[in-house]
Amino acid sequence: MAFSPGGGGIPLILAELEQARSHVDVAMFYFSSEALVNKLCHLAAERGIQVRVL
Repeated sequence: MAFSPGGGGIPLILAELEQARSHVDVAMFYFSSEALVNKLCHLAAERGIQVRVL
């Protein structure tokens, strides 16, 4: 879990996503980071990780 109203937490989140083995659950009010969206798509399409956006 991370809270970063200034957006500085994205590198932390991206690093944590690299550790995913089977699934990722995401609960975000607003997806403002293209890098985050791209990483989630990569996890699902290339690595077969189940990604759920709540």
